[in-house]
Amino acid sequence: MEVTGQADWSDFVARMDSPDIDVVIATIDEYIVLEMQLKSLLMDFMGIDSAELDAMVACEQPDYPEPDTVSDPGSGVYEFSTANISMIGDTVAVDDLRFRLQGIQGLYDAIATNVDNGNFDLAANNAQNLYSSLATAGDDAARLSGEYSFTVRFTGLPTDESMARYNELEKNREENHLFYQNIVQRIDDLNGAIEQKNRALITSVCTAACESFMSWSSLPEWYEVPQTFREWHEQSQEHAGEIEDIMDFINSLGEMRADLERIKDEAMDYHEEMVLEMGNLEPVVGLHAELESAMSSLGWASYTPGL
Repeated sequence: MEVTGQADWSDFVARMDSPDIDVVIATIDEYIVLEMQLKSLLMDFMGIDSAELDAMVACEQPDYPEPDTVSDPGSGVYEFSTANISMIGDTVAVDDLRFRLQGIQGLYDAIATNVDNGNFDLAANNAQNLYSSLATAGDDAARLSGEYSFTVRFTGLPTDESMARYNELEKNREENHLFYQNIVQRIDDLNGAIEQKNRALITSVCTAACESFMSWSSLPEWYEVPQTFREWHEQSQEHAGEIEDIMDFINSLGEMRADLERIKDEAMDYHEEMVLEMGNLEPVVGLHAELESAMSSLGWASYTPGL
């Protein structure tokens, strides 16, 4: 509802005095809607939330964290900080910008929540709101910089946690792929040795495979060395590289081949799980790069990457 002047307010008061209860109720409803619209406009303009606006209207001190004094109280230099933003400088400048900065922190938190919930369209919309808020805060900072001394620093991005997970998955996928290639190579070597029906060669191939899997420098998180590999390795060492009993040899060889096939399948399953999760997080990569570009190009504040 638009308020156009004194005449509208007089009409409002007159309707409140109406003997018709339905008119009074309708007028109250209009007032509530108008109040909500005005509050929304003020919150957007000032970069504050509902509780802070209510405190200001009631002439109370909003429930902010108390700013920390960083120099002699008489100097009027204060520090204000949130999870990702810090500002230090003349009190007037800090008080003027703190509302904007709190609004920006709120958008940081909203984007992080959107990304965590997989709401990437909403995260992108809030990112646009963030850029607008940063531009407005930059205009305020430019205005204040002519009279006051202050610095503003942003640390990290709202996408840092999800991007860290994506990077972790990418690293694990590469390590798992190398491990998978080793498994496939050991299976091929063993099959080739079996085709030659050379017991010494088979033993050598199996021993090399066991040593490889037991000493691998970056084992995938899912992998545990099969007991078969440990036993083969121990027996071959005890008997100078040979497993003497032919039945033990045959049984161990069968278990070895079964374990190799099993861990090959597990490596592939793990690969597919990582690819799926990375695909779900793929929108974060572009959003993270966009946010980093925006924060790095700020002329009125410094930015320190969180990753």
